[in-house]
Parts: sequence; C-alpha cells; structure tokens
Amino acid sequence: DCPSVLWCVYFNMADGSGLEVEGHDLPSNVYLCSGPDGALGHEHAIRQAEAIFRRILPEEDFCPPAPNPEDIIYDGDNTSPTEQEEKNGSGEQENLQTEE
Repeated sequence: DCPSVLWCVYFNMADGSGLEVEGHDLPSNVYLCSGPDGALGHEHAIRQAEAIFRRILPEEDFCPPAPNPEDIIYDGDNTSPTEQEEKNGSGEQENLQTEE
C-alpha cells in the first residue's frame, strides 16, 4: 500500500532581472525595463521604472500617495440630459412619426 500523489503543481517563471537596460540601439523616446525577478516585492523593476520616470518627467513625483477619500469632492450626479441627447431623442421621434 504505497501512498499516491493526489496532485502535483509546478510553477515556472522566467527571470527577467538580468536584462541589460543600457546599451541598446533604441530611439530616444523608447525606454527598456527588465521584467520582474523572483523576489516578492519586485524592487529591482520598480527602481528601474522610477529611473525611467525621472528621465521622462524629472519635475513630477513618482507614484504620489493617493488622496484621502474624505478629501475627494464630487461634482454630483448630473441627471439632466445634455443638449445633444435632447436633439437625438427628438430626431428619433420625428423619424418614427414619418414612418407611420
């Protein structure tokens, strides 16, 4: 009475962290970032993304914190139809009337 395997799972993931970002003959507006590595947090890929972001937008914050949900101001629901919707709606009624 040998034990039997109920199920077996394999997980394979290519390690893209070894990709050299510099030294490629790319246009000036194309940036290359390596893929995720085996680490859980993907810190290497995030550091590369931040470096690319700094080259593109040096004055902007990289991943700024989200606003506090209590500080978000909504304009409210605008339930009145727009002028275009009113025109389209009346045009459809006229077409229906002429078909009868």
